Amino acid sequence: DNGVVINPDPSTWKCETSGATENLWLNLSDGNIGGGRKNWDGSGGSNGALDHFEATGRMYPLVVKLGTITGDIETADCYSYAKDEDGPVKVPNLAQLLEKRGIKVTDMQKTVKST
Repeated sequence: DNGVVINPDPSTWKCETSGATENLWLNLSDGNIGGGRKNWDGSGGSNGALDHFEATGRMYPLVVKLGTITGDIETADCYSYAKDEDGPVKVPNLAQLLEKRGIKVTDMQKTVKST
């Protein structure tokens, strides 16, 4: 645990690489906030979350889309970049992982469309 805690106020969230403020993903292992994937045509996110996964030696694959977290934790968008998963996943201890990063799911409201 690196002790990283993020501000629970969504207006303060931004990609740590590009500064983008939309389509943000929180790395559940180390607290990095990165942008979503770029599309094949260059549109979409800043790719910050995936780039961070690559830059850390593919060690921390689990991310959750900020803005999809609510008291109904089952509705949060979670994704694993791990080669054997590379897709949406369920994270059974998501509420605990988020609280470790400073986010109390009961205080959150959905602010973005699910993927």
